[in-house]
Amino acid sequence: MAHDGETYFEYNDLEQSILDQKQFENLRYYILYYNQKYDKISIKRPVTEGKIRYLADIPETNRYCCRDFYDKTTLVSFLQLVQSMDVEEGVTYHNFVITWGHGGGLFYFPLGKFEDLLREFGLTLNQNEKTISTIKSEIRKNLCSYMQASGSFSNKEKNSFNKQQFAFFNKDLFTQAKGFTNIIEENALNFKLSALDECIAHASKLYTATDLNEIFKEGLGYVDVYFALNCYTQMIDTGYELRHSVNMMVASQTTMPLPGINYRMVFAMLEENPNMKLPELANAFVNSFDIKYSDKFLHEFLTHYPDFDLTIVSFACNFLTDYDLLVKCLNDLTLFLKNIYNDPALIGYKTNVIKARKLCGDLTPDDDYGIIDLYNFVVQLNTQFQVCVPGALTKEISAIKEKLECVKKNVLAAMRKPEPDTEDSASGLEENHPSFLSFFAPAFFQGKHGIWRRLLDVYPHIKNEFTDKSDWDGFVTEFFDKTK
Repeated sequence: MAHDGETYFEYNDLEQSILDQKQFENLRYYILYYNQKYDKISIKRPVTEGKIRYLADIPETNRYCCRDFYDKTTLVSFLQLVQSMDVEEGVTYHNFVITWGHGGGLFYFPLGKFEDLLREFGLTLNQNEKTISTIKSEIRKNLCSYMQASGSFSNKEKNSFNKQQFAFFNKDLFTQAKGFTNIIEENALNFKLSALDECIAHASKLYTATDLNEIFKEGLGYVDVYFALNCYTQMIDTGYELRHSVNMMVASQTTMPLPGINYRMVFAMLEENPNMKLPELANAFVNSFDIKYSDKFLHEFLTHYPDFDLTIVSFACNFLTDYDLLVKCLNDLTLFLKNIYNDPALIGYKTNVIKARKLCGDLTPDDDYGIIDLYNFVVQLNTQFQVCVPGALTKEISAIKEKLECVKKNVLAAMRKPEPDTEDSASGLEENHPSFLSFFAPAFFQGKHGIWRRLLDVYPHIKNEFTDKSDWDGFVTEFFDKTK
């Protein structure tokens, strides 16, 4: 857990969900708690003294408090410690791992250097102390919100920050962030790049799915269930990397409120039946979500996040064993598109590809990441190629769609879909159609300075199994962005 020093309501909900359990016979809880504000680590577990139960630091915290959270050996050592504690002979253990913190689709827990951000504002630490203090305070309060809202800074024709478009802001943060942009404008600062651009360009600390796979394998050997409270991380890139160490991955295709899933109900069900089949557990993840965000908790949640639109939340519970077949489907799709772009006789059908991509809105609130649903894109392509297109091409894309549908049946265990788009909900969700899996597909008709542009710069330099086995990263950089 990477705690920003601000989100105590959300953390207290998780903690209370553990402490409220009626029994502690089949589940054991360990939390590696990284306080970003003070750069300190502690390891907590439930403790019972008489009728009082609370989370307390375990003695081993002394060995971890000053370790680097972003050093993989820290997390590996923590998981190995957990696996070694309270072991009983003849008992079968299952591993349920939660990562709790911000995410950006292709990475987890980004943490940039404040000095680097200042440099992009054209400021130094000793210049305009009041402005520096305000910017510093605001960025550290919620870096993720700035990352997601950056489109409003770089593309004012598309977004007006004076409108409450960003559902992930609570009321106070929105007011403060709005003031933050005014400070930039009033002081005519040279705001060159978006906050996420800076996070990627200067972030000296972050984790990738490849890192997590290595950590899980070395620390636990195998993870039965992995829940990522990190936005936009239910991607083919992330799942493919984690398939060696994770059986079922639960993650959001869109955004998710920081209080996360219904921990209270999920923990209680696992306590009652620790050998629960994973498809049943997947349904529990999905079906209990709306139960959590109702009645008393909903009132409390809306007190902190009055403008959060819960209808846009979409997360999938995916089995990772067939991700090799998913990559093969993606490679078939890549070859199909490459042929259209390369063959002079087929180049006219590029307009069909453009139409299909335009019908797939981003899965982010500001349409700025270039992350869309894979199945939705294939469906849109199939639709576009059913009209006035040579039979061979029509059959080819139909075959890809059919193959993807077959794989989807084995991958998707359960899913919470967003409610249909309305005038009041986040833009484009009716077109986005989260279906179970995202992928990075930026398009040339997106803004020139969006987050997707920085991701596109980084994407071809990522070296992992996915980029080794997939042809998509090469196609994206060579064709998808540059062909008009």
